[in-house]
Amino acid sequence: PGAADVMVETGFEFVIDRTDWQGAEPDPTPIIFTSNLAAYKLRKLWLVNGLHVLTAWLGLQRGHEYIHEAIADEDVAAAVSSAGSAAARALASKTDEFDVASLEEYCASSLQRFTNSELPDVAVRVARNPLAKLAAGERVMGPATAADENGLPIDGFAQGIAAALVMDDPSVAGSSDLRDAVDRMGWDGVVVDHCGAARGGPLFTKIETEMQKIENERSGELITEELVITNPSGLHARPAAEIVEFAKKSEADIQIHKGDKAANAKSIMSVLALGANTGDTVTIVAEGDGAADVVEELRNIMLAQEH
Repeated sequence: PGAADVMVETGFEFVIDRTDWQGAEPDPTPIIFTSNLAAYKLRKLWLVNGLHVLTAWLGLQRGHEYIHEAIADEDVAAAVSSAGSAAARALASKTDEFDVASLEEYCASSLQRFTNSELPDVAVRVARNPLAKLAAGERVMGPATAADENGLPIDGFAQGIAAALVMDDPSVAGSSDLRDAVDRMGWDGVVVDHCGAARGGPLFTKIETEMQKIENERSGELITEELVITNPSGLHARPAAEIVEFAKKSEADIQIHKGDKAANAKSIMSVLALGANTGDTVTIVAEGDGAADVVEELRNIMLAQEH
């Protein structure tokens, strides 16, 4: 009675600092004893946590709801895989605890875990608190800086960092802190003063290039339309699903505003959180290629008279 089915991953790692262990070390054992616990912590930070959040930021930028959907996107996978390979080699240069081959295998294992659709992980959860996660020495900037210092490829890091810097999704907890910092300091100020990248250095320049690409992609048409929702279901259930389904097919950046709240039209959680009902006034804002088409389709959904 009261039992519940629980699904868990098969993989695990149990690492203990041998200086804290009393008595003989058991043999055989699944426990890993080490005199360099810091190296294991750094390996997880760089090759699990760091790659996880890069997948989330890049996935959200491309309209993906879940991590397994994001990593299935060839462009996202290529960027994250590149960052992981560079992080593995950079970490191997920092410690004698691991060699490159074992670190690349660990990286591949992380990426494989991200593909697990049976344990769906929502991208907005993983993407949360981006300002903290972009701090110097943290899960993204730590390996990015180390890779830069070792002359390793940093394009994947630059793409993920740029995706975070332009993220404007209120459903991502803490995203407003990063948005405020960018508004106050400029993206370049955040990258230099908060992330710790040297202005004009290779990493900074790569991020600058990615920011310019994003700006160019967003320089297309901007369409804004205000309307009163007449769909009997408001923006809940089926209408919300229809909006997200269509929005994800568009290259345009699309937001729906209701008062001081804004929703990313490519995220079902974000649209539902808007709480828009029949009779509410909302504003559709679409920018980029296909903006006019997407506004027209969203208008039709919001004004539909049938359930």
